[in-house]
Amino acid sequence: MNHSSMNGVSLANFAVTNQSAVPNFQHAGWWYEYFTGDSINVVNALSPLDMAPGTYRIYTDVKLPKPVITEAPASIEEILNSDFDLQLFPNPVLETAKIEFATNAIESYKLLVINVEGKIVHQKIGLTQNGSNQIDLNVAELPQGTYHILLQVGKSYANQEFVKVH
Repeated sequence: MNHSSMNGVSLANFAVTNQSAVPNFQHAGWWYEYFTGDSINVVNALSPLDMAPGTYRIYTDVKLPKPVITEAPASIEEILNSDFDLQLFPNPVLETAKIEFATNAIESYKLLVINVEGKIVHQKIGLTQNGSNQIDLNVAELPQGTYHILLQVGKSYANQEFVKVH
C-alpha cells in the first residue's frame, strides 16, 4: 500500500506451521504494527519475518493509534442458540415480514439477512424500546430462496430461518 502520506504492508500466515514472510517494505526505517502498536527498525526491506500459524500483521511507516477491540465475535453456537424469543411472520414472505421480540432495556440492535451462501444481503440498525419491539423487513427485492435473519440486541443474539417467495 503506497500513499504520499503513509505506506503500509499486510502479511498473513494461512498455514498451520511457522512460516517466513518477505514483507517488501517500501524503505528502511521504523515501521509500526497496527494491532499491537509494536515497532521494528527495518534495516533490510527484504529481510524475512517469522510468523506463527494463523497470524496476520499490518505495518505502517506512520505510527497510528492502537485500535480498541471492544468485544469478541460471536461463536457459531452463540448464533445458533438464540438468547431471546424472536418471531418472524408471515413465513414464507412475499414482500414484507414483521419481526417481533421483547427486551428489558433500550439497546442498539443490528439485523442481518443472510443468504444460503452466508453472504449478508441486507442490514438494518436501530434502537429497541423497553418491552415489545417490532421491525418491518422489506424483502421484495430479494430473489426467491431460503434466508436467515440474525438479530443482535446488545450482546444477545437470536436467529430465524425464512423463505422468500415470488
